[in-house]
Amino acid sequence: MQAVSEVIDTDLDVDLSFFHRPHGNRGRISNIRGDNLTLGYLFRAAFKNMAEDYFDCALRLWPERSWKSLVFSGGLASKLEVLRQTIQKRFATDCRSTPFAGDTPFGLLVLASVFSGRAKSVGELTQQLRRTLQGF
Repeated sequence: MQAVSEVIDTDLDVDLSFFHRPHGNRGRISNIRGDNLTLGYLFRAAFKNMAEDYFDCALRLWPERSWKSLVFSGGLASKLEVLRQTIQKRFATDCRSTPFAGDTPFGLLVLASVFSGRAKSVGELTQQLRRTLQGF
């Protein structure tokens, strides 16, 4: 991914809609020139498209843009610094990665427990589970 980190920005346009999803199912690459059809430019443009798609989806959930920060958990974003930076730039907010690979299922367990009434609060159950799981 060093080739991507060497590219600051690109006018190469990549649309990753090559499978069925809300944004369509016909991907494309456009604005191709000899100097921008390299792996670095191609992946930079693809990451830009991913960040734009994430932003569009976030706006569907929170049209008022009330998010205060982003948390990356698993997937490509947790592995690729350049992708995290691109997403952070698009959202214009702070971000962090979860400290443990299993944070997503852990968080879902906590939320399900609170929503089902089996736990009083997210904070309380999180602290309790972390104390319990420290020995593993």
